[in-house]
Amino acid sequence: MPLFRRSAKKPGPDVSPATAPEPPPETGSRVLDEFRRGLAVVLPTEKRRKLDRPVRAMRPSAIPELDNAYAYRILDWLVRTWLPGWIPSSFENHEVAVEVFCSQRPIKDMQTATSAARLISLVDMWERSALEQEAGMKAAFLGDIAVDAARRSSTAALKDSAGRVTLDVVSSALPEACDACRLGVGIKAAESLAFIVAADKAIDAIVAMATAPDVDVRRIVARNMAPVAASVALEPIVESLQDAALELHEELLSM
Repeated sequence: MPLFRRSAKKPGPDVSPATAPEPPPETGSRVLDEFRRGLAVVLPTEKRRKLDRPVRAMRPSAIPELDNAYAYRILDWLVRTWLPGWIPSSFENHEVAVEVFCSQRPIKDMQTATSAARLISLVDMWERSALEQEAGMKAAFLGDIAVDAARRSSTAALKDSAGRVTLDVVSSALPEACDACRLGVGIKAAESLAFIVAADKAIDAIVAMATAPDVDVRRIVARNMAPVAASVALEPIVESLQDAALELHEELLSM
């Protein structure tokens, strides 16, 4: 029996992250500053303010070692916190699935990054599931609208949840470690999970107005309602991961 299987589904409210008017104060660390600048762009205003607190000065001689430590901690966060954060609570064995990731040894070097590749190999099925669902949706009436809404919403959600920001940071700082742990596969798996959740709600929105007598009216309404439903479905996950990214930010500042 597969470890991860879907059952029921529940959505939540919507928030639109604002673009930061200016970057937060620099720390002297290339990795930490890149991470902070990225968060400032994707976080909504009330959360972005947490980046503005004073930061301690760093000794220049300590920065290379700290940058390496920061990068590995961000990579570890991506694999053991951000990626399982996309597993919806509606999935069967949700808690077991999340625990599989959280119980993985922290990624601190190339050896532990390589070990994490075995964990990432478990999530290949998510991309296949998303592709199968997309194919089935496209065959249905107005399914193309639901697919487009789900794809757009899942792409935006990965960015808004700080996934793209942290991916850019670690890909630049630790390219070999990212390859060793198969991070690219993990990112695709997260996007597939986001698509599945968004697609379910986009379909629900279209089905809800299926009794409209005019086909053209149904298509117009679907183009308006499906994107909203898809975004709303992903919002609880996005908000939770934004909070987790801020916790990571505080942890990095204290290192």
